[in-house]
Amino acid sequence: MMKTLATLHDRDRNRIFRHRKKDGSIFDAEITSFEFVSGGRRARLVIAVDVTERRINEERLRDNEERYRLLFERNLAGVFRSTLDGRILEVNDSLARIFGYEREELLAQTSYSLYFSREDRQRVMTRLREQRTLSNVELRMRKRDGSPVWVLENMTLLETAEGGNIEGTIIDISERKAAQEQVEYQAYHDVLTGLPNRLLFRDRISVALAHARRARRTVAIMFLDLDHFKLVNDTLGHTVGDGLLQAAAERLVSCVRSEDTVARMGGDEFTILVSDIADTRSAATVAQKVLESISRPIEVDGHELFVTTSIGIAIFPDDGTDAETLLKNADRAMYRAKELGRNNFQFATQVIVEGKAARLSLERSLHHAFDRKEFVVHYQPMIEVGTRRVVGAEALIRWLSPEFGLMAPDEFIPVAEETGLILPIGEWVLRTACAQMKTWHRAGHKELHVAVNLSARQFQQRDLAMMIERILEDTKLPASALDIEITESTAMHNAKSSLEILTGLKQMGVRISIDDFGTGYSSLSYLKEFPIDTVKIDQSFVRDLSQGSNDGAIVSAVISMARALKLHVVAEGVETEEQLAILRREHCETIQGFLCSRPLPAEEFEAVLAARPSS
Repeated sequence: MMKTLATLHDRDRNRIFRHRKKDGSIFDAEITSFEFVSGGRRARLVIAVDVTERRINEERLRDNEERYRLLFERNLAGVFRSTLDGRILEVNDSLARIFGYEREELLAQTSYSLYFSREDRQRVMTRLREQRTLSNVELRMRKRDGSPVWVLENMTLLETAEGGNIEGTIIDISERKAAQEQVEYQAYHDVLTGLPNRLLFRDRISVALAHARRARRTVAIMFLDLDHFKLVNDTLGHTVGDGLLQAAAERLVSCVRSEDTVARMGGDEFTILVSDIADTRSAATVAQKVLESISRPIEVDGHELFVTTSIGIAIFPDDGTDAETLLKNADRAMYRAKELGRNNFQFATQVIVEGKAARLSLERSLHHAFDRKEFVVHYQPMIEVGTRRVVGAEALIRWLSPEFGLMAPDEFIPVAEETGLILPIGEWVLRTACAQMKTWHRAGHKELHVAVNLSARQFQQRDLAMMIERILEDTKLPASALDIEITESTAMHNAKSSLEILTGLKQMGVRISIDDFGTGYSSLSYLKEFPIDTVKIDQSFVRDLSQGSNDGAIVSAVISMARALKLHVVAEGVETEEQLAILRREHCETIQGFLCSRPLPAEEFEAVLAARPSS
C-alpha cells in the first residue's frame, strides 16, 4: 500500500491499482488520497474502494462494443441506422454494395434516395410506426444507377429524444426474386412458344368477360388448330413440327391487338381472345386475317411448309356467359369448320342451331335405348408400369344405336344427365361391370379390380351407398374389387357433402378415385381430408407430355404430391412410348391408354388377359 501511496499525487487521484487480499485473492482498488495539516502536523487521508465488479463490467461492455462493431462491419447482410425523417446515421460496407455506393457516399444520401418515390418510403414508415417492428418485408428499391433491386428488410423503431431511430438489416434477394418470377412465368406460359397457356388464358377470359358486362361490349373466343399438322410431325419429325408451331404462334400474335391474347392449349391447338369489340364483324375480320396469315408459306429448317387452319368462334354473350361454355362452343364450331373442308371459320351460333334438331332426335332415341338393350360396356385395361401386367379395368359405356352408330359416353351422357336417364343407365353399368369382374375372378384373375365412373347426378343420389351395397351383394363381388371414380369438380362441388358420401363408401370397403385430376379446382386441404385411394392424371396433361413441357412439370408435381399423401397414381390417355418413358421415370405406377389397349368388349378384354396375365 505504501508503494501505491508513493505513486499518488494530488493531480492524479482516483487511480486504480491491483492488490491482494489476506486470503490471497486479487482485487482492483480505486485509491483516492488527500494530504492535509492537522494540529500542526501533515497527515494523509487514503480511501480505497473495491471496483473489481465495475472493472469487469466495463471490460465486458468494451468487448460487447467491439463484437458489435465487428458484427456490424463484417456482416454479409446490409446493416443500417437511420432517423425517421430519412437521415442515414450508419451503414456497413455490405449495405453500400447492395445499392452500388461507396460507404461514405451512401452516408451523404438520405433514405429517400433508395426508393423510387417518397410515397414508397412513407408507406413503409407508416407500417413501422404502427407495428414498431417489421420482419421479412420484400421491397423493390433503387440502386445508385437507377436500376431496381429486390431486398428483404427487417426494421425496428427505437424511441429517442429526437423522435426515433430505425435499426435494420437488408438482404439482396434479386436472384431469388428473378427465379421465382421465372417459375411463375413457366406456370402460366407455354414452354415452346412463350404464349400464355390454358390456365392464363382462362384467367384472361374471366377478366375480359367482367369488363364486357360492365361496358356492355362483346368478346370473341376463337379455337383453332393447324390442318394436317400431324402429317408434318410424322414425316419431318418433332423438331420441324416444333418450329412450325413457333412460326404459327408468331403469325397469330401479329394478327391481333396488344390487348388481345393468343394462347397455346396444347399440341397444335391455339386460342385467341378478342376483347372489347362492338359486334361479330370485328371477330370475322380477325379470323380472316388469321386464315390469310397462316396460309402463307412457312420455312422451317430448309423445308417450305404449306399449312392452313380451321377456326371456331364463340361470341359473348350469345354463345355463352362463362369461359367453359365459350371454349366448348368455339371448339365445336372449329370441328364444324373442318367438316366443311378446312381453311375456314365458323361461328358457334350456327353450329348450335344445327345441333338442336340433332339433339331432339338423340333424346328421343335415348329414351328407347335402355328398353331395347342398345347399351354395352367396354373395358379398358389398366397396366402396371413396372411389370406390364393387367391390374384392373375401367368400365366405359357405349351406345350401339341403330340410328347414330357406336357412340362414346361424352356424346350422349350429358343428355342422359339432363333427362334423368343417367340414374337407371348408371345403375345398369355398375351392375354389369361388377358381374363381369366377378366372372373374371372365378376364371382365376382374383387380383383384378374394376373402376366405374359416377356422374355428378349419380354421386348426389340419396340411395347411392345402398344401391352399391345391393349390387355388390347380388353379384358377390368383394367391395375391395370395386373402384368408384368421381371427377375432381364433382368432389369439390359440395366438399362437405362429398366427404360424407365418400366416407360412407370407404367404410363399405370400396376404393375411391379422383378422375381427371388437375382439371378442376380442388383444394389440397380437402384432398387430404377425402378418403381417396387413387388420383388419375387427366389425359390432357399426358397428351403433350414431353421433356421440359409445362404439362411435364404438372404431372411430376401431381405424382410427388400423391406419393406424399400415400395415394396410388394412374395416368390416363397414354399413347406413345415417350409418354410412358417419362411416366416411368417419374415413378407413375399404373397407366391406361391406346398405347396398351383401346376400350374393349368383354370377350376381347379376356384375350388381353391371356396375353398380359394379371398375376
